[in-house]
Amino acid sequence: MTRVFAVVVGLLVVAAAWWASRAPGAPPPREDAAPRQAQLVFEPSRREALAVEPAAQAEVREMPKDGVAPETAEKNRLALRALDEARHEEAVALLEECLAASPAQPVLRHNLAEALWRRAHARDLGAVAQLELSIADLSRAIDLAPERAEIPPRRAEWQKRLEAQRGMWTDQSAHFALSYDGERGDLLASYSQILALLEDAYGEYVLLFGVTPVETEGRPVSVVLYRRQAFRDATSIGHWAGGLYDGAVRVPVEDLSKERASLSRVLRHELAHAFVARAGGGKAPGWLNEGLAMKLEDDAAAWRGRVKDAGQRLRALPAVSAAELGGTLASIAGEDKIRAAYALAVLLVDELVRTAGERAPYELLEAAAQGGFDARFERLAGSDLAGQLERLRPR
Repeated sequence: MTRVFAVVVGLLVVAAAWWASRAPGAPPPREDAAPRQAQLVFEPSRREALAVEPAAQAEVREMPKDGVAPETAEKNRLALRALDEARHEEAVALLEECLAASPAQPVLRHNLAEALWRRAHARDLGAVAQLELSIADLSRAIDLAPERAEIPPRRAEWQKRLEAQRGMWTDQSAHFALSYDGERGDLLASYSQILALLEDAYGEYVLLFGVTPVETEGRPVSVVLYRRQAFRDATSIGHWAGGLYDGAVRVPVEDLSKERASLSRVLRHELAHAFVARAGGGKAPGWLNEGLAMKLEDDAAAWRGRVKDAGQRLRALPAVSAAELGGTLASIAGEDKIRAAYALAVLLVDELVRTAGERAPYELLEAAAQGGFDARFERLAGSDLAGQLERLRPR
């Protein structure tokens, strides 16, 4: 009961802050040379946005029983528990002590590299200083575990983003840190309106999702605006992309005067991913993550048009399996299959809402966080996901 009361009080506090933020006031203070972040969304012909696939985690290992001092084995065990509970700083510190005591132990080198990998991904990668620390963690992890082939490409990717983010200005509001090129007049004149838009969405989403990401994590959501070519250079994402959420909201904006309406939808979409990640404990299936984000970027009329279009497009697109829809949709091979996956995400969310009510997607996120997604989905939808796909298959 006490926990429920605390959550309700927290939601009321955020809601009050949201309403207060809507009142006119002085522009937020400017901070020089702050980090910048960008999002990935599709251009008008492909409006859906992509979320980044979560970083794969390697399995950490217990120490061998022979040839290891008991205190080292115990510290390793405590470090593994800390990692399991996402206490990354503690895990790294313990494993550094272990490795100093037993520098030839391959298990310790492996575990420390994994702890550094996880710590690197847990930071706010929208902030230059935090991104620099994470790149340093990856460099050390490469030295410790050169066999980890996934680490060097990630470091190279983040180094490109770091170069793109250096020298940006950052303006802040209650829940956001907005970074952009301060020499761009269109953004300089409109940053306060962009922050107000974001604050409106944040307040709305707190009430819908029942979570408070900024208050819980103790840091603002980073939002970075790029010119389109700079966005492509920093993210290695092609011409079709309009934004990206990878823990920070990254968005290309070439000419704000022409893109103001689409920017609003993109920002709402990508911010929804942040709330889905929190409410679903990082376990929400791709179709729900993307389908709900698309629903929240639309008004009622636009959503009905999107649903109709998705049903029509699906007739000319290849089949997508339930297993593929459960993962990150961006990882599906082939553009036509990706289009089909996004169309199905729209139809699945729409069918779920029509069958079980507007709260159904948020109930599913709660179930995902608690490990009971499949059972809750079947109860709300009336069948498992495969059954729903068969029902939606064009005849």
